[in-house]
Amino acid sequence: MADATVNITVPSIVAIEFQSNQELYLGFCAMSIGVGMTFGPVIGALIFGWVGYVNTFYFFAGFIAVLGGTCIFFLPSRLNNTESASEQE
Repeated sequence: MADATVNITVPSIVAIEFQSNQELYLGFCAMSIGVGMTFGPVIGALIFGWVGYVNTFYFFAGFIAVLGGTCIFFLPSRLNNTESASEQE
């Protein structure tokens, strides 16, 4: 489920934000998703081997919390504007 969310929202934001070099940045985005899909299970297995079953979930919960906090501070607030164009006029 989270994989589908990332594969849809991230390229959409990249396409909106980087219109002048859209192809380049969408390529970077696709490459990053592919690298994550390739090495994610390996990294997850290594962390599982080091900290055990339950602590693996705590580790990734902390990791996601840090990344989520980073997104809150660095993504522009205009991306979260829910007003339609007709309401703004």
